[in-house]
Amino acid sequence: MRSFRGRLALVVLAAFALRLVYALTVAPGTAGAVDDGWWYQWVARDIANGHGYYVPFGLQLVPTAEHGPLYPTVLAGAIKLGITGDAPLRALGALFGAITITAIGLIGRRVGGDRLGLLAAAIAAVSPLMIAADGALTSETLYAAVIALALLAALRLAERVGSGRAAVLGVLIGLAALTRSEALLLLVLVAIPLTWRGGWRRVVIPIVCAGVVLTPWVVRNWSVFDRPVLTNNEGDVLAASNCARTYHGHNLGYVSLLCLAPETGNEAQKAARWRSDGLGYARDHASRLPVVLPARFLRTWGFYQPARSSQERSRDTRLTRGGVVFDFVLILLAIAGVAALRRRRRELLVLLAPFVMVSLAAMATYGAVRFRHAAEIPLTVLAGAGAIWLFERIRARQPRATAATASSRVA
Repeated sequence: MRSFRGRLALVVLAAFALRLVYALTVAPGTAGAVDDGWWYQWVARDIANGHGYYVPFGLQLVPTAEHGPLYPTVLAGAIKLGITGDAPLRALGALFGAITITAIGLIGRRVGGDRLGLLAAAIAAVSPLMIAADGALTSETLYAAVIALALLAALRLAERVGSGRAAVLGVLIGLAALTRSEALLLLVLVAIPLTWRGGWRRVVIPIVCAGVVLTPWVVRNWSVFDRPVLTNNEGDVLAASNCARTYHGHNLGYVSLLCLAPETGNEAQKAARWRSDGLGYARDHASRLPVVLPARFLRTWGFYQPARSSQERSRDTRLTRGGVVFDFVLILLAIAGVAALRRRRRELLVLLAPFVMVSLAAMATYGAVRFRHAAEIPLTVLAGAGAIWLFERIRARQPRATAATASSRVA
């Protein structure tokens, strides 16, 4: 059990148990709350019952693409296996969290050896924000697992550019995009830069593979909504985050559902009109963007109204607020970690890409601590690297200080 795998298994097992206890005893329930958790649970049940991606509207079921299909499809599989209650479905997050932490340990090992792998996994195991996400019936818990596997695949590609490795990365990015659409940014931020040195043919591989993964869902939406959309979620988000209420005052950089004008039609038609409203307001008030965009960024990273930006109905408030404080420490350590890994440019490219991705996505929509979840993965690795680097620097100075003290006493 003194091997890396054995010790990592113990960390993962402890993390799994912690998340399971949280999900079953502390995490808020989903039933009765019309929010993302309700959507995922309802759609998953319709899929399991053979209806497909539908939600209730009045007395009938209507087709939906409000969110990506991967998470509700996985939940539907669990329902088919007999896992049907709200708490048991939320408890699946403990399994996804275990996968995430395993991948984090392997990422850390590949970047800085066994010690970093175990430390990064341990940090992730006790991270309050990661625990809170794994106990909620929202896509972040599965999204983190897929992102962690994608980063691990990207690090393998950084070592050696190969067609198979590029294809695996493309598939994982496609799966991540079927969970949260901003994951497509990883094609630009990671896949293309890493494959560029292998020639244009290698550059095309991850793009094509991601496209193949996304095609069935896009074709389905094209057939149902008469337009090739990935999700219909960004329309109401853009309208609710680009209006007078969110460009000024207490909601600066945030979101307000009061900004949504009543719309009729199918989900994609309403999303298109809301998207037009939001983008139109942003164009007409472009002079406010130098204030609004930084506010969105600061909200996401917990530096502006952290208590409010971390509030989520599906997560324990005390845990998320504690997680923001916990992450402040990790961010400081991660800065030291970047300094420690400054000569390893390809690894840093992979580890820093999620920070860029979530920041761009937040500035394009609105700021919330929840949206930075993908960056929690490299944050634990960089924080671990920073902690080890600082510890070694302090330890290296101790013999010098001891020697200097001894010399002064002799003198």
